Amino acid sequence: MSRFKLTPQHAADIATTAFEGGIDYWCSNASYTNPDLADILLEREEYPPYAVAQYWDGNGMLIEEDEDGTQTILDLDNLNEALENPELPMPVAMRVLQNDGSADAKDADLIVQVALFGKVVYG
Repeated sequence: MSRFKLTPQHAADIATTAFEGGIDYWCSNASYTNPDLADILLEREEYPPYAVAQYWDGNGMLIEEDEDGTQTILDLDNLNEALENPELPMPVAMRVLQNDGSADAKDADLIVQVALFGKVVYG
């Protein structure tokens, strides 16, 4: 579809929107794949590490589904793959591309689902 690539800042923006309202109906537990960096960022930044671009440069989040406890890693690579995946509804991909990587809660939810599962599973 597009050669637009999400940056670590885009990943931080999408993750923030997803974690603070987009995916909370199917995910209530997430952890950092690099807890040491997360701890450093917690001390240094006023935002949670998932909201800081530096965290997404080579790191990700371990997302746990409420339904069955399955854990999957969300990272910049699979967020970029989601934008290319035909399972992501075209209007979502187009809105993200037109808004320089920004997404509302519903779009962030769909992007994260396609990034993690390869398709929309919930909602």
